[in-house]
Amino acid sequence: MIEPVLALIGLILSAFFSGSEIAFIQANPLQVEVWQKQGRKAAAQTARLIADPERYLTTVLVGTNLANVATTSYATVALIRYGVPQVWTVVLIAVVILVFGEILPKSFFRENATALAVDITPLLRFTEILITPFIRLVKAYSRILSRKNGSLSQPSLTKEELRLLFAEAEAYEEVEEDELEVISKILEFGTQPVEKTMTSRVDIV
Repeated sequence: MIEPVLALIGLILSAFFSGSEIAFIQANPLQVEVWQKQGRKAAAQTARLIADPERYLTTVLVGTNLANVATTSYATVALIRYGVPQVWTVVLIAVVILVFGEILPKSFFRENATALAVDITPLLRFTEILITPFIRLVKAYSRILSRKNGSLSQPSLTKEELRLLFAEAEAYEEVEEDELEVISKILEFGTQPVEKTMTSRVDIV
């Protein structure tokens, strides 16, 4: 009856990779640089990973998928063996992975992003070495897709889409209210007539 244990290990790994993703995205590069100058060994590796998002994102992507596949497979075998109906098995596994493998770890890692990014760097590097063949396959596939879609132009965001993005950022307290006001004025500036942006000579002191 080793399946439940393997499913639990897969869930823990899923939580680790999900949290790692948000930790490196939210980490403060300046703080990492300070720790690096203070002699923290892992900080130098962390700085290199932060500077190369494709590297850690690919590792996290491959690791998360492998962990979720393991969790789903072994949990399914265990639950069916215990007599749980297939429908409830699917629902239960999906909820557990979503809550304990995604939502909770990301919330925790977000609150302590920079410190945790440095702490987990050695383990993430070790994992990167272990799953190198899978990472290379993903990168090769990504390059093939990039070549095929190279002729397609990337659509730019409209002003309304930018406003929505900044409004959402403000809701998550990632952008201050006064910063959002400045950004909004910048977006509105391009639609103003030239006369409104000019100062008459008689008004110049």
